[in-house]
Amino acid sequence: MDLIACVVNDDQGGERRADLRADGVDGDGIRGVELPTGIALITVTPHGENTIVVAPEANHALWASDVDSCASVLTADNVGLAQLEVPLAAVQRALELAGERNA
Repeated sequence: MDLIACVVNDDQGGERRADLRADGVDGDGIRGVELPTGIALITVTPHGENTIVVAPEANHALWASDVDSCASVLTADNVGLAQLEVPLAAVQRALELAGERNA
């Protein structure tokens, strides 16, 4: 399994990379950045209403060029999953490349 992402260059980021490798994720598409790890805080009222506050930090360092440099993982043999906590330009580029390759 491959992952295209940005992870902070600190002990916490190193632990996340190790966790991913232990779970069988290839780390070649993960770029280290000098930004804090992002966080999302979710509050839920007793009535089930929620509010989510996101500080994206390292997640927002993922660019379309990062996707381009890892384009070889987007093949017809793969299924892609995109999440919208990264810049939309990176998601759009991944979808374009996946479509071109019948992923």
